[in-house]
Amino acid sequence: MLGKRVRLVHIDTKTDAAQTARAAQDLVKQGVKMMLTACDFDTGAPAALVAQQAGVLAISSCGGDMKSGDLTIGNNVFTMATDAEASGRILADWATNKMGWKTAYALLDTFIEYNKSVCRGFVGRFRELNGDDSVLLEDTFKNADVSVATQISRYNGLAEKPQVMALCSVPPGLASAIRQFRSAGIDIPVLMGTGGDGSAWHSAVPGLSNYYYMNYSADAGVEEPRPEVRTFNEKFEAQFGERPDSGMGVTGYSVVEAWARAAERAGNFDTENVRAELEKFTDEPLLAGLTTFTPQLHTNLNRPMLMIEIKDTKPNPLGFYDIREGEYVEWW
Repeated sequence: MLGKRVRLVHIDTKTDAAQTARAAQDLVKQGVKMMLTACDFDTGAPAALVAQQAGVLAISSCGGDMKSGDLTIGNNVFTMATDAEASGRILADWATNKMGWKTAYALLDTFIEYNKSVCRGFVGRFRELNGDDSVLLEDTFKNADVSVATQISRYNGLAEKPQVMALCSVPPGLASAIRQFRSAGIDIPVLMGTGGDGSAWHSAVPGLSNYYYMNYSADAGVEEPRPEVRTFNEKFEAQFGERPDSGMGVTGYSVVEAWARAAERAGNFDTENVRAELEKFTDEPLLAGLTTFTPQLHTNLNRPMLMIEIKDTKPNPLGFYDIREGEYVEWW
């Protein structure tokens, strides 16, 4: 890149905030030009703050919290993720426009901020499209809860049963909640964001079906629609012996892809110049999908996302849904 060889320096911060800050300071002393930070804002922010103060670009591979991309820390901080609240809005738009569901039940796992943002976006957009009374019930649980019997009772007490459930959670609580609802004879379609991808937890829900989620690309076991991602998966498997088990595997690649592309266009590695080129991205075709940054927003709100259906344990990619079009799109 620009006649230079890129060297990756990896430091395990053990998700400790103080150690993360120290590691970032060490990287700055080594002269890094770009720092890849953790997905979760709480664990990635200490490194991003150090990078901002040192004039170094900090890019999270999948930080869905809006604070990862709204310049809360500063203008050197970006995220390759689709914003979590925007993800919820995309889910609600797809559920309404492509599936015809007009009433919903929102079950929120209060474990992490990502879950809260997804549900907030879903409920807001669903009501915009279908009316204030379209969300028939909002309820909560905790990821570590052994039982959601109380939530199931409240659901069963509804005079009108909703057409779809937005389950804003992550494994293992996600799997536990679905299993208990299914065991109670409730076969409502379940809708999830990127936190519900991967097949490692599927064995905890025997006969998993009527389950829908979205991602940046297809995870292991799902057919990938895009040729460039299939090529990436083949190279990944050749090196590591398996495909990425998460559809978010492409976001890390795209951090480097975006930085390299911006640096090439800038003609140098200067932070200000590279940042200016990143902020010109408008539906930039990266492996993570169409990517847009502006001087005011360093995250994505309207990126087309891959919708995936699980029916009788078999996954089926439905297509990349674009909320701007209200339709599946192809750009490759």
